Amino acid sequence: MVALPRVELDRLLSLPGERQRVLDAMLAELRSDSPDMVVSSGTDALVLTSLLAAELQLPMAYLRPKPKEHGRQQRVEGELRGANIALIAVDPTAESVQDNVDLAAANGARIARVVALGSAPEGPEVPITQVPLPSQGERLGEGPQIARILLDIGAVIIRQEPFRYASGILSPIYADCRLLISHPQQWQQVLAALEEKLHKAKDFDAIDGVATSGIPHASVLAHRLNKTLVYVSGERIVGDVSAGADVVIIEDLVTTGKSVLEAAAALREHGFETNHCVAIFTYSRQQPALDAARIAFEPLCDLETLLRAGVEHAYFSEAERQAVLDWRRDPQDWTAKHEPSV
Repeated sequence: MVALPRVELDRLLSLPGERQRVLDAMLAELRSDSPDMVVSSGTDALVLTSLLAAELQLPMAYLRPKPKEHGRQQRVEGELRGANIALIAVDPTAESVQDNVDLAAANGARIARVVALGSAPEGPEVPITQVPLPSQGERLGEGPQIARILLDIGAVIIRQEPFRYASGILSPIYADCRLLISHPQQWQQVLAALEEKLHKAKDFDAIDGVATSGIPHASVLAHRLNKTLVYVSGERIVGDVSAGADVVIIEDLVTTGKSVLEAAAALREHGFETNHCVAIFTYSRQQPALDAARIAFEPLCDLETLLRAGVEHAYFSEAERQAVLDWRRDPQDWTAKHEPSV
């Protein structure tokens, strides 16, 4: 793996969505063999180590490459303790790793392994694990990456034997984004992408989760962004928010936009403003009904993107992709042609 430019790491850690992406990758590795403590190798990894320590509720320390020129002139900040320390490093060298291992030993502690972001050297006896990150073209929030997440967990399935919807329509595709909440690592990645969308939006006061599938995502996002959480239940609005508040709607899957329109109508009837919906997946970015209702629509991923990613990464065949496109052009006609013979 090539070295990760420091400027690029600083940029990744400064942006909420990208920061979560890096953090999720590191957390997945550390949770596979939980350490007793995390220690930053120099100041390059200090931000990342601080986030990891807070998330894992572990003690931390950091090791200076050389003593301070004032105060106690020490290299160890914090207290090193234990025999199962994970050293967090960014593009470490063999010399820096060995120096950190020796420094820990001199303080009565033991570095059991190194978790490195970027490149990793050969030579040190302590195990070193490189944490892979998606390439620039696969960053979270972009459709292809979200598509692969949905396909990986089976939230979107394409098959030759048609599904029958509750409406009676037959279809070669079935989407159930509710599965995301049972896959914590992938859910965190999608939440980070949604959060990044919301950070780019104009200022708003509250977040509405379309009941019920949008509520889990809206709950986490409202907590992270320190926004009021509301949702529509029957004819009432659940949540304490002032009249006139600007509410963003969160939905997992948008087909015709009916559920979003119903939520927006209820919110507006109770005196709230709502003109923005962010969704995880949609069959079409073109939503005439939402346009007519003056609701800006921003999905993370659409059907065309998912179909391209699915064929490119061999989740399904070109013939299956074409079957979905044929179905979308005229679902009624497609159903008539694929009804099982009596």
